[in-house]
Order: sequence, then structure tokens, then C-alpha cells
Amino acid sequence: MTKTMIRSKGLTVYIGGEYDDYYDPDFMIYNDVICEWEDGTMKHYGYPESVFPCTDFHTATYYPPHNVIYIIGRFGYDYDHPKKDEFKPTEVFALSLETFEIHKVDVKGKSPGWIYFHKAKKLKDKIKISYSKKNGQFDRLDKKACLNLTTLEWVY
Repeated sequence: MTKTMIRSKGLTVYIGGEYDDYYDPDFMIYNDVICEWEDGTMKHYGYPESVFPCTDFHTATYYPPHNVIYIIGRFGYDYDHPKKDEFKPTEVFALSLETFEIHKVDVKGKSPGWIYFHKAKKLKDKIKISYSKKNGQFDRLDKKACLNLTTLEWVY
């Protein structure tokens, strides 16, 4: 699960994540959102997998001008992963902090591909993604892509 704190709104948002390890019979990957306000109020939002798939090892970045949290990448279940020599674009979702609706974002430009275990950093109107793929595994942070939030396009 990712934890995103939005101090100006007194809100902490928890997105997706996994319970236990894959070998445990209770293992599960979630596609929900839990919101906790400073006054102790909590709200749980569940989404159909067709709207928001089971998501773990993703990043979540708040972007005030759009009042959304951008959710980038995910590991997911094995059936989600690209097959050998198959390219799947990076999945990007937007969680509205007005309605708490979530939707897939149609991002233009050359996608970095199926990423997870990456890092994200907001730089003005961009989210810088650091990742690496070596022998099918993401293990070092030496490649960079940016999601331009004004054009919703990948730039390098």
C-alpha cells in the first residue's frame, strides 16, 4: 500500500497494496483506497477490477492543480504481467480528491513499459520516474522517464 499525506487537506490516503507474501494462502493484492482525515474520520472506497486493477509496488503522487493523486505502475498478479517479449505500457490512474472516483489516464508518448518497484518524485508539473530493467527484473534506478502533467505525455 502506498501512503500519500496531503497536509493542506488534513488527509492521508492509502492506495492498494498486498497482504502477506505470495506463498501465504491468505495472500491478496488490493484495489481499494482508504482515506483518513485529521479528525479521525475514515472512509473506504472499493472499485471494480475493470476500473482499478489490483495494484501493488506502485507510486502515488499528489498534484494540486488537478486535485488528483496519480498512481503509476504496478506489479499485480502474474496474469497481468507482459508475456516474454511482449510490451505493455505503464499504467497510470488518477484518483480525484473531490469525488474519489478513479480512472485510467490515457498517456501519450513512448511509455517506459510495465514498471514496478520504481521511485517517483514530483518536479513542478512533472513526475520523474526512476527505474531499471535488467534480465526482466527492476533492480537499479538508473533510467528515467517523466510524466508531464500538463500534457499527460511521457518525456525523457
